[in-house]
Amino acid sequence: MNPSASSLRLLSKEADFSSLDVANEIFHQIARVLPDDQEIYTVSADSLIRDVVLEMITRGFTCVPVLCPRGGVIGVFSFKSFSQALASQTHRDIMNDRCAPGELEVNEYMDEAHFVSPTAEMKSVIDDLSQQDVLLVGDRGKPIGVLTATDFLNYLYKVASPFVLLSEIELAIRALIASVFSKDELADAAKQASSERVKISERLEEMTFDNYKLLICNRHNWTAMSARLGSTRHRVSGKLNEMCHLRNQVFHFRSKLRINEYESLVGHRNWLLGWRDPQK
Repeated sequence: MNPSASSLRLLSKEADFSSLDVANEIFHQIARVLPDDQEIYTVSADSLIRDVVLEMITRGFTCVPVLCPRGGVIGVFSFKSFSQALASQTHRDIMNDRCAPGELEVNEYMDEAHFVSPTAEMKSVIDDLSQQDVLLVGDRGKPIGVLTATDFLNYLYKVASPFVLLSEIELAIRALIASVFSKDELADAAKQASSERVKISERLEEMTFDNYKLLICNRHNWTAMSARLGSTRHRVSGKLNEMCHLRNQVFHFRSKLRINEYESLVGHRNWLLGWRDPQK
């Protein structure tokens, strides 16, 4: 093998997604977890370990699928599989090989390849990912993606983080209101903010997000609230309006949050986190 030749080969980017349909756009299937810019590199079974490791380090890979001469995947070579095998070797084993480990072929140090369908449900791979470093998406003849635990966690974080932020925001607003008004005072504040068109509950847990805004920004209630929130009533009303809009966008799945919208949510969450009880 020519040491100067690249050990890794890029599979065709025209991956076969014919098995996917509109369900993948609605349900959280494995194909959605794969990074959009992922490129699938493979290595032949007779590649020298030193060449493959150098390529992996250069490209930032931790594992690569291994192909047999006919093209099918026969295993996965990774830093973990290599180090575990080396750790179990004795000095005599290395002497018997009559060469350094890096001069051996990758098929000597690869793990079994585990495959998952691109249409599989995400929950079906959790146990497998806890046991394996990597899962190959597709089949032995045509892998279309490499799924790692990091990919999985990144995807879950991207999906869940807006809901986590909104949960923190709503609970913080409840805590803020409860810290300003006693139970009796809250009942009076709710009456002050109620109108013929909108009746605000006297129980925080039964209030809507719109109710929070009406209660907080009501001119009769603002004096008590401003000691905590600072700023002006119109400024705070604008913040709560934007929070409410983004909340409806997320919870009603109208569209994905843009980067600036997500950053606005983070800013509102941090703003609420910054309020302090002046008596403490």
